[in-house]
Amino acid sequence: MSVAEIWKPVVGHEGFYEVSNLGRVRVSYDSLNRSPKFRSGKILKLHFVNNYLRVWFCAPVKKFGFVHSVVLKAFVGPRPDGLVARHLDGNSRNNCVENLTWGTQLQNTHDKQTHGTQTRGVTHGLSKVSESDVLEIRRLRSEGLTLRTISEKFPLGCQAICNIVNRVTWRHV
Repeated sequence: MSVAEIWKPVVGHEGFYEVSNLGRVRVSYDSLNRSPKFRSGKILKLHFVNNYLRVWFCAPVKKFGFVHSVVLKAFVGPRPDGLVARHLDGNSRNNCVENLTWGTQLQNTHDKQTHGTQTRGVTHGLSKVSESDVLEIRRLRSEGLTLRTISEKFPLGCQAICNIVNRVTWRHV
């Protein structure tokens, strides 16, 4: 059974753009501008930026929006203070209204841990060491080596070594 697609005006761009409960964005049929680039009913191209789908609006002002926020604002309501958009299934490309909700940053972080989408350890783009390196660093420190001595063996400074040893970073290992 397929879900019927429902369209609502994009908040802040009423009369120009509409968003659907399935996460698609189109030029509104109410649009007064009839240029070929801005034809009514045209589905807009979405761009994948920083793991989220983003859409570019040209009217009434040039502005971009993340699709998940656009969907939530149109179908659920304005973002309450202190809350963020959450993807309940962990898939940032699934912007169906049933998959989205407003929640706290802590809930969002818990979702990322549950779905395995949180970047930490070697999956983090700035990681300089592996999990086996972390275990080796902790072993060397427990044997009495100084932070400076350990830092000479790895591409890290003394403070980073200290943070690993004290489990400020790499707590999951």
